[in-house]
Amino acid sequence: MKLIDADDLLKREEIYTVDVSPSEKVEILPIEIIANAPTIEAEPVVRCKDCENLEYEEREGRIVMFCNHFGDDISFHGMTENDFCSRGGRREP
Repeated sequence: MKLIDADDLLKREEIYTVDVSPSEKVEILPIEIIANAPTIEAEPVVRCKDCENLEYEEREGRIVMFCNHFGDDISFHGMTENDFCSRGGRREP
């Protein structure tokens, strides 16, 4: 996967407008421009809900999210299933 700066591509002069019907026009950008676009620095993240370290446990009558890496109930710290950290690995399906 290649992550590119799409906002930068939209500023390019090579964008062409094409009539696809009498009332509809679309803007296109040649595939070569997209393929050669510079990449951005980014790392894929693993959200807690997809992490191999997450388990759900029942404590005091409620279900909590327990992180085996940190050894703690992460919901106690205000974290949710959509949070992430740099220490988790994606759980096998």
